[in-house]
Amino acid sequence: MEELTTDEIEDVKRSAQALRSVLVVVSGISTDDSVSWDDFTEALGGAVPSWQALSPEYEDALIVAAKNERPAGETGEAWLIFEDLVGYGLEYVFGRRVRRLGGRKRGRTVSDMQAQTPQAQIEVVDAKAAGGDGFDVTWPALRALVEYVERQKVRQQGRLVVSGALILSSKFQQDDNRLQSLSNQFLGVTHVPVSFMDAEVLARIVSLLRDRPDIRNAIRWDSILTGGRIRIESFMRELTAAETERVSS
Repeated sequence: MEELTTDEIEDVKRSAQALRSVLVVVSGISTDDSVSWDDFTEALGGAVPSWQALSPEYEDALIVAAKNERPAGETGEAWLIFEDLVGYGLEYVFGRRVRRLGGRKRGRTVSDMQAQTPQAQIEVVDAKAAGGDGFDVTWPALRALVEYVERQKVRQQGRLVVSGALILSSKFQQDDNRLQSLSNQFLGVTHVPVSFMDAEVLARIVSLLRDRPDIRNAIRWDSILTGGRIRIESFMRELTAAETERVSS
C-alpha cells in the first residue's frame, strides 16, 4: 500500500491520543498526513542495510573485491566496492550503523569508516583492497590512520570511547609477530590498538552470525579487537562463550 486512507489515519490518531503518544505516520509515499519510508529513515540517519550482508552473493563478492577485483555483476571501482561490502558486513555483525567516509568523501583526509560495537565503542576502520601478496603494512602506511584515530578521540570526547582501529584486506604481507609489533607501536602513540582482519575472516563471521542474529549484542568485541591479527578461532571462542553464558528468554 502506497498511501493510508483518511479513515485509517484517523483510527491511528485516536489510538495515539488514548495512549498519550506522539503519532508519526509512515507510508509508501509522502502526503499531508504522512511521511514516506525513505524520508523517515533519512531523518533518523538512514537505514541500516543488514540485508546486504545476508545476500547469498555477499561472501564471494567480499573476498573477490578484497583482491581489488570487481565482483561479477558489479560496476564501479573494485576498491570502493570493497569498502561498501566491508561496511555492510560490519553493520551486520555489530548490529550498529557504520558511518561511511573514505572513498565516499573524496578529497578529505578521513578514514574509510567509523563503526560502533555493541559495547558503544568506536572502531576507526580502513578497508585496503590488495591483490597479490596482500596489503603491505608498514609504519608509514599507518601514519594516516594514527591521525584519524587521534582526530576521532577529540571528536568523541564526552560521548563514545574510541577503542581502536581496524584494517581489513584480502590478506597481509606481514606475519603475526610483525603485525603485533606494529599494533604495539600504534598503541604507544594513540593509546589504542590496531587490529588486522582478512576478508575471509569477516565473511566467516557473517556466516556464523547469519543463523544467530540474536547473539550479536552478546559478543564482547573488546576481547577480540585487541590488536594484531584477528583469527577466526578467537571469534569462535567468544561466540561459544556468549552462547553458553547468555540466559535464554
